[in-house]
Amino acid sequence: MERAGLTPTVFHWERAEDRLLREAPVEQILTGPRRPTAFVSSNDLGAIDLLDCADRLAIPVPGKLSVVGFDDVVMAGLARINLTTIAQPKEMLARLAVDTLASRIEGHLNGDPIRQTVSCRLIIRGSTARPPRVAVLDKANDWSLAFWNVPQNAPAEEWIDAGEA
Repeated sequence: MERAGLTPTVFHWERAEDRLLREAPVEQILTGPRRPTAFVSSNDLGAIDLLDCADRLAIPVPGKLSVVGFDDVVMAGLARINLTTIAQPKEMLARLAVDTLASRIEGHLNGDPIRQTVSCRLIIRGSTARPPRVAVLDKANDWSLAFWNVPQNAPAEEWIDAGEA
């Protein structure tokens, strides 16, 4: 995104139990005058809600909208959902958490919280494609979804294909 000169707009969205309350703010963005071409959700369940909303609004995914989740939950790989997602190494994260907790309990690790970084893996499925047009929203509201837009003339080498994932 940085190389393409793009800045994401972040929305914080609370998932309501009632479908109409949950989807109303998303529908406003998806049907508004300056529609995004892509959403990146902080988790797969939010991304699946987006796919469902886009389906009800007859917005073709990935034809007019790309959606990416995070977590790689089992549902993401179902043929009907087919969600592109970012998989985190769950077993490694669990091991790091247990080791860190044990080190704190045993007194080998003291002080402020520590930050550990792990590599994640992009799993490309059927919910993403090159955008058909450029659209940028310039105003953040109160949601928990992030999206960005890639200009139509962005070099192809900036796109990751399944062979690189």
